[in-house]
Amino acid sequence: MSWLSRYRMLLLTLVLGLILALVLGLTVILLYRVVLRTQLPMERHYDFDILPASDLIIFHVPDITSQRDNLFIGQLSSGRTLRRVQVEGNITEICVLNDVFTILSVKIDPNRTDSDIVLYILNMSDGQLKRFTSHQAGVWENRLFRLSPQKFIFERSRVKTRWQIPFGIDTYGLSEGLFVGDTVRMEEAPIQLDTGLYRLEAVVAANKIVLSIGDRYFLARLSKAIDQPGSQIVYRSRLPFTGDNIVASKDGQLFYYTVRNTVFCWDNHLQRVKKIASVNDPIIRLRWSDKQLFFLTNSDNPTIWKVNSDGTGLEKMIAVDMGSK
Repeated sequence: MSWLSRYRMLLLTLVLGLILALVLGLTVILLYRVVLRTQLPMERHYDFDILPASDLIIFHVPDITSQRDNLFIGQLSSGRTLRRVQVEGNITEICVLNDVFTILSVKIDPNRTDSDIVLYILNMSDGQLKRFTSHQAGVWENRLFRLSPQKFIFERSRVKTRWQIPFGIDTYGLSEGLFVGDTVRMEEAPIQLDTGLYRLEAVVAANKIVLSIGDRYFLARLSKAIDQPGSQIVYRSRLPFTGDNIVASKDGQLFYYTVRNTVFCWDNHLQRVKKIASVNDPIIRLRWSDKQLFFLTNSDNPTIWKVNSDGTGLEKMIAVDMGSK
């Protein structure tokens, strides 16, 4: 065989190899789109919220046999259920604004990791639900923060996928920033505040927020209200503790936070920490109202607890899977 024949044979092999690689690549992409993106059932989310200084609590119970959640609106004092609402999809977050309106972050298809997560507004007086944000696809709208009885903050991310060797396909959200929602005008607007690498964790007041990097927290004071154009961070100080969840008093003096299964209180004025309560299971959500703390534990039977802010009166309130005390 002459060198020309060998060259032609090598060139043909190379071309055939490239064609085969292209076919395999297209096959994998097709397999991903048709099969892999139809996920096995995912872990369901649990959440609850209370309206500060009121008697209102709202929580949901995922129905693992269907594509919907049961949402319960109840009274803290009596434990009585005022209303039950069925929501298509899986509720990932709840944010009560006032005694009428609640914002829900809902995962449309609970069985897909790349499913849209969008915002709905719930009228608790009649149980009516409607989409709050525009009907765009491929988004996650979550991380809800109450700003006022009419306004709330949320983060919007664009859903992305990537290959992650050796684990396969990874679904993640690419943040598009923070937005403020106005339930009176039924409008949303981007928040211009630049937090850099810091992540919003709590709204203490209109011009005072808690930021984080990893499990470290920082108290930040703003030049104007967070939703106002031109708002900037004018002062930021490190809080001397780390944790998983955090809430704060309106004056920014008391910070309640969790570390795994324990609730602590940091007094910023007295510069001291106090243990409030400890339970057996990890705490995944912490809420504060007046002189009481409420928290949700993550276990085979997720439970909502309450405790006085001084550490007394720890009580199991609601076994979420049962929807009752």
